[in-house]
This record gives sequence, structure tokens and C-alpha cells, in this order.
Amino acid sequence: MARKRINVVWLDDNIDKLDNESTKRLFESHDCVLFKKAKTSDELSSILKEFKSFIDAVIVDFNVGKSTLVPDINSANGFISVQEHLLDYPSIPFYLFSARDIDFIRNKYLELEYEMETDYFFRRNTNVSSGRNRYFQAHELEDLLVMINEEVDKQGTPEYRVRQEYLEAFNVIERFQLDGYVFLDILMNSDIDRYDLSGMPNKLRKVIENLISKLKNVFVIPESYSLNGLPDLLACKKRKGQIPKVCMAYKSQDYMSQSLYAAFNLFLLYTQDGSHDKDISDSSNAMNEPALKFHSYLRESSDVYLVRSLAIIGLDVIRWLGKFYDKYAEIKPFEFIPFEGKVVELSKNMGGAIVISPIGERYFIKQPNDNKERYHVGSNVRIKNRSITSPNFGDYFVQFYETDNLDK
Repeated sequence: MARKRINVVWLDDNIDKLDNESTKRLFESHDCVLFKKAKTSDELSSILKEFKSFIDAVIVDFNVGKSTLVPDINSANGFISVQEHLLDYPSIPFYLFSARDIDFIRNKYLELEYEMETDYFFRRNTNVSSGRNRYFQAHELEDLLVMINEEVDKQGTPEYRVRQEYLEAFNVIERFQLDGYVFLDILMNSDIDRYDLSGMPNKLRKVIENLISKLKNVFVIPESYSLNGLPDLLACKKRKGQIPKVCMAYKSQDYMSQSLYAAFNLFLLYTQDGSHDKDISDSSNAMNEPALKFHSYLRESSDVYLVRSLAIIGLDVIRWLGKFYDKYAEIKPFEFIPFEGKVVELSKNMGGAIVISPIGERYFIKQPNDNKERYHVGSNVRIKNRSITSPNFGDYFVQFYETDNLDK
């Protein structure tokens, strides 16, 4: 498990060659991750604007173009643009890493009328114990990473501190490309406008929904489960006194703990109630409790502490789901494979029947119009496909199937 994670952006027109296995291992040994890559200073500018809160350090080459991939060897327009970023992002440390020797760079500085002695990259870096400057030659990558590690650890932004405190969750957020900004906004800002605050529960819920959708796409979680029904599945809660067969697709030691189960339900209760312009008026929610009128409450009270507690629960759920994914991503327990089963239940009202899959999912099939082709409990059925249906019909609706004709 990583002790910390330092997100590094690297600007170099040859970055694809530099980003090799050896570099990745070296980065990892110093708790660094190559977060984003840029080949021009314009690309770097776009990355800084979009991901500012997730960037901890920037490495730049001297000989880069502003907008073109192949820089003019005699031009420093890309580096001039980089110098402007130093003023725009003073809390993010920049480092010059170049194969160009110091004499070449010194001559360019003279042409640009830059004072090397007082320049950001060449003056002493007082934030690190060595006190050396921020210019590194091509053979000094490890020395550069040592400086990044020390400087970011000492001078890291408030966003960096929050991401380190909840490192496992933010690793999952970045891995699945989820919205991490909503968590940073809530955990770092105590003075959120009450109207903005009232919209935060919806944003938190959407992050969880997005992650669940991604887990469904890789068959770690069954498609048929709604978000509100997931805690019962993941904690393998009994239904009508019996453990649902569907949750037997997971190992018992991997079930969600009772403590997190209760917290997850609480999160769903508050974020469901707080995700509407008008508060939920009926009693149907994640825990079958009366409506909380949470949305109205937040607009009246600006209770950032309560929203912050929901954000922390959300991060814990994300952390847990990330570990859960690692255990079942290759297994794909809910990937559909055509199977043969038997009719276990007839539904006259619905005009069909239920077939149980090998992992306990309920498949609804309609009775044929021709009475001679109708089936009974015990009929053998081969299920060929599925689509999600309403709870009244089962977990899935089956359009194409084959069945024995037991009436012939």
C-alpha cells in the first residue's frame, strides 16, 4: 500500500519515450505518480486549469514548443509560457529537467534577458534541506524525485493534505475517473454558500452512482440492483428469513461489514432526500424512514458539518468498493452466460414464469400465446439473453429462450 501519492505532471516533447517501465518504477519508489503528460506548453496550460487541485508538482523540459509538437531548437516560446505559469500557480512547485547543458541554457537566458541568479529554477530552493536549485540534468531524475518528495511533503497544498488523509479513497477516485472535486470542496471549505451546500448531497450521490455503474459494466455487481438495494446485497442481508442466493456469488469474508452497511444506508437516506429540489414527501427511501426534508434544512441552516460527515462516509464506501473491485474484477461473477434452468414459479397475473440462474438471479419469461407450447413448474428452459426488468417481474426479462414442450 502506498504511503502517499504525489501527482506529477511532466512536460516534454519526448514524454512518450521517457514514460517507460524504468521511469514508472523509479517514480513509484519515491511515492510519485505520473499523473498527466504534456508535449507542449499549451497542453500543460490546459492540464493545470482542469486538474489544479490534483497536481502536486510539475516537471518541464527547456526545449519545448508552445503549441507545436516539434519545438524550434532556437526558440524558447514554450519555456516563456512555462515561466508565466509560475505566477499563475504559485502553490505548485515546478522543476526544470533537461538534457540541455547549463551553457546552452545560460545563453538563452541572456537572449531573453532573464536573470539566472534570481530565476525560479536557478536560485536556491529554501524549501528543501539540500538548498540546491530546481534545475536537473537528464541523469539526475532520482535526485529530482527526492526533491519533489521532500518539498511537496513540507509545502504541499491543502488539497494535497486532504488527498493524503483519505489516500485509499482518492486512489479509487482517480483510478475510475470520478469527480473528486466535490469531496475537496466539502472537506476544505467551511463557508459554502447555503444554496451550493444544498446541492452537495446530489453531487456526492452521483459519484457513488457513477462508480457503481462502472462496476456493473465489468459484472462485479448485478445490473438489476438499484443503488438503494446495494447495501443489502453487499452485506448479504436476509430476505424473508433467507440469505439470497445471488449474494452467494461473493465470499462471506468479502461481505460489507455491519458498521459500513449502516453508514452506507445512512448516506443513501440523506443523499436521496437531499437530491431533490423538493424534499421527498413519501416514506420510501433507503431505510424506510419518513422524509428528512434535508434539502430544505441545508438551505436554512448551512450545516456544513453534516454534509462533511456524508462526504467522509462516501469516501469510505468508495475505498471499500475499490478493494471489492480488485477481488472480483477478473472473476466477473455477474457476466451473463447462456444457461439451462428449470421453471420454479408460475405467475398467472404476470403471464409468465421465473427461472433461477446458477448464481440465484431471477429471470422472467413470458408464457407463449399458443397453449400447446405452455410450460409448467419443472420445465427445462435455455436462457439466451436478458434485459433489466422491474422487481415485480424478477431481476431480468428474457426475450429469447428455448423450452421443452411438456404438454405435447
